[in-house]
Order: sequence, then C-alpha cells, then structure tokens
Amino acid sequence: MSWILAHAASTLRAACTELCRKHAAPIAALVLSCTGASLPASAFESAPALSAESSLVSVLEAFRARDLPRLALLAQSQQGRLLEDYPQYWLLQATLKTADAALIQRFLKQYPDSPLTVRLRSEWLRQLAERQDWHVFAAEYAAVTEPDPELACAALHARIAASVDAKSAAAAEAIKEARAMWLSAKGSHDFCNELIDPLDAANALSDEDLWQRVRTLLNNNFVTAAKRVSGFLPPAQAIAEKALNAAAQNPQRFLDKHAGNLKTRANRELTIYALARLARGGAVAAVDAWSGKLEAFSEADQAYVWAMLGFRGAQDHAAQALSWFRQAGNATLTEEQAAWKVRAALRVQDWHEALLAIAAMSATQADEPAWRYWKARALLATKEGAQASAMFIELSKQVNFYGLLAREELGPVLSNPQEPWKPGESEIAALEAQPALQRALTLYRLGLLDDAKEEWRFASRGLDDKLLLTAAEIARRAGWYDRMIYSADRTKETHDFSMRYPMPYREALETGARAQQLDEAWVFGLVRQESRFIADARSSAGAMGLMQLMPATARWVAQRMGLGKFSGGEIREVETNATLGSYYLKHVLDELGHPVLATAAYNAGPNRARRWTDIKPMEGAIYAETIPFSETRDYVKKVMANASVYAAQFGHRLLSLKERLGTIPPRANASLTDTP
Repeated sequence: MSWILAHAASTLRAACTELCRKHAAPIAALVLSCTGASLPASAFESAPALSAESSLVSVLEAFRARDLPRLALLAQSQQGRLLEDYPQYWLLQATLKTADAALIQRFLKQYPDSPLTVRLRSEWLRQLAERQDWHVFAAEYAAVTEPDPELACAALHARIAASVDAKSAAAAEAIKEARAMWLSAKGSHDFCNELIDPLDAANALSDEDLWQRVRTLLNNNFVTAAKRVSGFLPPAQAIAEKALNAAAQNPQRFLDKHAGNLKTRANRELTIYALARLARGGAVAAVDAWSGKLEAFSEADQAYVWAMLGFRGAQDHAAQALSWFRQAGNATLTEEQAAWKVRAALRVQDWHEALLAIAAMSATQADEPAWRYWKARALLATKEGAQASAMFIELSKQVNFYGLLAREELGPVLSNPQEPWKPGESEIAALEAQPALQRALTLYRLGLLDDAKEEWRFASRGLDDKLLLTAAEIARRAGWYDRMIYSADRTKETHDFSMRYPMPYREALETGARAQQLDEAWVFGLVRQESRFIADARSSAGAMGLMQLMPATARWVAQRMGLGKFSGGEIREVETNATLGSYYLKHVLDELGHPVLATAAYNAGPNRARRWTDIKPMEGAIYAETIPFSETRDYVKKVMANASVYAAQFGHRLLSLKERLGTIPPRANASLTDTP
C-alpha cells in the first residue's frame, strides 16, 4: 500500500468515526467497517475512471468542499500521473495539524523538485513552530533554501532551545543573532516578536533595547506588539496603556494635553509616536506641534523626529521637506527615508543635495537603477558630464524606465530592434516535452492560475536566454501571454521584443483607442501593465478584464456612453472592455490634460494625480519619481516605458520617453471628482 493509501485510510477512518458518532445506528453500522486497522486497496475501486485533467478537477472540488473521504478516494486516481503530487498535497494540507510527520517527510522527499514541496515545508514549519517542536523544526529547516523572515526568526527560537548550556558558544551566538533580528524585525512577524521571551530569559535585552523596539513598533503603528514589549520594562518606566490608546486615537489632542509633561521616557516616546501619527495626516501640522517641544529631547531624539518629519513632508510634497531633513543632521536614515530625501531634492531641483543624499545611501541602495540614473542626472546638472556619461552608458544596457531614459541622454531614441532569435520546431518540442512545463500548461488549462504560474517559475529556473525565448514561444502558442512576457523579460543578452511586448487583441484595442483618439502605443502599454493581456483577469480588488475596470467604473462609463442595459459579466468581453477602458482613459486625459497624469489617475484616481502636481511646471520624470504611492509610482513608470517600446514595435513616429513624459503643467485650482 502506498503512503497516500495509508494516509487516505487514516483520513477515512477519522471521517467515518465522526459519522458514527453523529448518526443513527444503521448508518453507523454501515460505516464502521472503515474504521478497522487497515483499508484494502479495493476500497478505491469506486473512484471514477476519468481523464487525468477531469479527475484532477474532481479532486480539487472535493478539497474545496472539505470532503475528506471523497478527497482521499479520488487522490488515488492520480497516482502515476503528471500532477500526482497535487491531490496528495491537498490531502496533507487539509489535515496538516494532525497529519503524521512521517507522511509529510515522505512527500517532501518524494517530490523534491515540486513547488508544492516548498509550500508544504513552509506550512509545516509554521505548524512546528506554533507547537514549539524545535527539534523537528531544526531538522526540516535545514532544507529551506529561501527562508522568509518569520521562519528565520523561528529558526533562531530552535537554535536557542537546542542550546541547553546557556554559557556555550553556540547559545551566545544564537542569542546575539536573535537580538539583532528582533530589534530590526517587521512588527507583523509573530515569531520575530516572540523572540523577546528567550532573549528576556537570557537577560540579553537592556532597557534601551526595549525602548528602541517600542519606538520601531510604534513608528510602524504596531500598537499591540509595542504594548507587549513595554510590559518587559520596569513597571515604573512602562508606557501607560490608556495614554498609548489616547495618542493613537487623537494625536493632536494628546500633544495638546501632554505638552509640558515630557520628563519621563515613556511620555517622550508617546509624544514621538503622536507626532508620527499626526504627520501621516499632514507633516506641516506635526512640525508646528513639534517646534515647541525640542528642548525636552536629546539631540539623537531630535534628529530621529526631524528625519521622520522630513520623510512625511517629502511624501506630502511639502516645500520645507528638505530643510526638515537637514535638521536631522547625520542621523542614520531608513532606506525609505533616504529615498524620499532624494525625491525631496528632485522636487526643488536641488541637484547638489540630491548627490549628497545618494552618497549617504548604502552601497546596495545607491546601486539601484533609480538612484544611478538620478545621480547621473545630478552630475550632469553640476557640470560633471564625463562621469555622468559613463553612468548613462552602463545604465542604458537595461530595458526599463531608467535604461530608456539613460539611452536618450546619450543620443537617438529607441529604434526597432534587430531581427530576434527564434526557436525552431525541434527546440520547441524538446522543451515542451519537459514534465515541469507540461505541469504548468496543464494547470493553466484547468484554470489553476496561481499554481500554474508557480510551476512555470520553477520550470524556468536556470534556463538560458534561448531556452527562455523557447518557453515564451510555447506560452504564446498556448495563449498564455502573461508567462510569455515573464519568460521573455528574463533574458540577459538575447532578446525578442515581440515576446516582451506582444500585441494580442490588437483589433479590439486599436478600435477602442481610435474611437477615443488615443495613442495606441499608450493603450497597449497600459494593458501590458494592467493585465498582461489576460482577457479574464480579475484583481484582488475586483477590477476585471484587459484594462482592469472596476464594475462601478464600467457601469458609469456604459451609462455615459449610452450603452443601455449593461451587465457586470460583459466587462470581461474583450471588445467591451477595450471600448469602456479606452473611454475612461480618454476621460481622465481630458480632465487632467497630460498622459502621465492620466496614467496616474487610471491607477489611483484623478484627485490624487492632480494633488501630486506642483504650483510650477515640473519635469514628467520627476513627477513620476515623486508619486507617494509605491504601486502607482511603479505603474506610471512602466506604462510610459511600455508605450515607448510599443511605438517602435508598431513602426509609429519615434517619440522619446522623455518627450512622452514631457512637462507636467502647474496645478489648477479646479478640483476633480473621482469616478466610481
């Protein structure tokens, strides 16, 4: 009997026992036979003889219905088939809290190259950590190749628990690493927050450590976690819960009420927290509240607050943000703060300050394409042309927003690429026959898109440029444009831009764009970013179709266009989606008067797009770089870069990315009303 039969038998026995407990005697008598010491393989003969894909759908339906007896029966039907690990994984996942460890370990060993192994191991490790079964956890954690932060913290728990001799070198090293991890961890990671218990038991935390952690947690608004850490302080020093709640609920009132009560560390930390809360609603108000309190704080605390206020002010596009950053002196900034210090300098075109801010970044952050580009621009603006050109040359090798801009600084705009390499039929057949790719394609046909994407990612590991382009061609033939783009995007030297920037549904999208007199390349650039040309795409927020329209927006547009009766199901129809989406894009373009603003509005709403402008004209690239929402900032840059490439693909008049970004007009006084 295979291990899945054994697990199925165990599951069936448990289910049948529950039936016996709940139902009358005749039914109980019928199912009691399932609860014997063993379950013969003939018990599975009732599983219907279906095709591999159809039977897998049946297994999935049983899993989703939590019908464990049926799931156990149907799982056996997949033995020896391409996706046999999926029903076994679903069965183990459904019973993970009570599953036999030996069965889980057998699965992990049997399918070492399956993404399900990575997923199951991670889920099981979390179960082991919750049970504090550190011995088994440590043994299994050794097989993890890409640990997430929370599991890394749990692994430190395991190492500390394994160090019986508290004075041993291993224990000391584990405690040292745990302290560093705990001080810097994100507040949402429970296993990291729980490191406080072994650290406290080892007397490894000073009061200053506790205060530092409280500040970090409060700054990120993890109030419950901060309360717990405060409980480890001496009672006379701890933060009063009532006062903390007051600072969280109404920071301005708290600051007014406690203006003169800053002698204790607890009240000073609460004041800093209240200032941070107030700054989220407007940095200027927070600066006004802060200005009368400086003398009560140390220089280090003052620098910390000024850095926080500079960061919030930069996100608000406050004219004083850069001066607030300067007040922080040489304080160590977080990566977010360092980035926004550069952005604050860009908003006021202070190129010297931008250079200083980039120079103060860590080497890793400063090497990111954004900061390499803006450093080169700052060098160019400060008459360091030779150094700037060298940086532009290196950056221009990348096919992204900054690479395209850097290339334009050097000369001609993007032209049609050379004839790309194309795989032959034998190369396509050889790669398509690989089980890993077959698994991904099968799951795609079944509509299990998340699993299919993960399988494709696994199948793509280690592929060279030509194999990646071969995979892209396979995805194209399957109509899976998302994975076609994914594979083509990963090439390093050998590229095929027709794969990276495909043109499916061109007739529908071109018709929609032409009807609204929109730039077709811009529409395609937007669709590539919105849905990757997945016609029935649906976002977590509910946006649908190629152009990712929210149902309320689609109904509003349909009404404006006089389309009469309109049902939500029509949103995913390609022609309808292209028609409605193009109309809405034209609407925000007319309202805002600039394609960059319209692009931002398409993602975040017209009012926000307008609010992010300035009282004076601004370079489009600087507007895009200083959008406060990271999602929208990335979105605008990618859509505009996509549009430049699509224009070259279409053979349109070449318009540089810098020309597309243009100059953002000064803010108008009129307000806009966001559409639904």
